[in-house]
Amino acid sequence: MQFSVKHRASGFLRIRLLSGTISLEESRKIRLALLSLPQVRDVRIFMNTGGVCIYYEGEESFLLPALRQLDPACPGETAYPDTGPESPFLDMAEIRKRGLAPHVKRKMRMQFMTEAAFDAIMPAPIQLALHAYQLFRLEKL
Repeated sequence: MQFSVKHRASGFLRIRLLSGTISLEESRKIRLALLSLPQVRDVRIFMNTGGVCIYYEGEESFLLPALRQLDPACPGETAYPDTGPESPFLDMAEIRKRGLAPHVKRKMRMQFMTEAAFDAIMPAPIQLALHAYQLFRLEKL
């Protein structure tokens, strides 16, 4: 399998497949093959971008050769439960488990303080107009 390493940390490796997007069948095969390695704890696959996040224990040296030998096109085990792709949205338990990065907390804190200061200073009709505009922009996302 051809890939490039995008991010590495202790116990974590994020790669991007050079082929681009991954089909559902390929994602199942990649996930099964990686989870069969004894040191791998969890695998997250992003089919639209061709990204794979691997959580492992121990050293990274075993992982890269195993990834290079992996071929998602070859037929492998199909005893994977028939489930749809993972949801791109996180539930609250996952958000609490991951936590927020310090720079994200600072940015949110500044946004809240700016919003509170604006609400304290501006008259109600202007506040209403601003909040309506913010809701409109949020709908567009």
